[in-house]
Amino acid sequence: MGKARLARPYRADWNSYGARPVEFSNLEATVELLKWVMRPNTPPPNIVPTVDGNLQLEWHERGIDLEIRIRSRGRYYVTFEDLQSPSRDWEGPITTNLSQLKAAIDSLSDRPD
Repeated sequence: MGKARLARPYRADWNSYGARPVEFSNLEATVELLKWVMRPNTPPPNIVPTVDGNLQLEWHERGIDLEIRIRSRGRYYVTFEDLQSPSRDWEGPITTNLSQLKAAIDSLSDRPD
């Protein structure tokens, strides 16, 4: 897949409280991560800008709350909550080993609506 030309979705101070603009490299990192972890039956995430110029992917459905903050290519912070099995909840940084994140996406994808 070729690189898409994407305009910056926000300028500096886009929230009128001094927010940084979303960096193009974070947009690219987000697309790369989604290509790696998404499955055909994975619901699409909400993509939310953060005030520090990053992006966050969010799913709040199927009894699962999953949030992935993209800090840069290969640097993510993940929060996973399974409302049906709270013992499976976890959060923390993810770098090169995406297996725990992939398992979280698989849980979301496999759970019925």
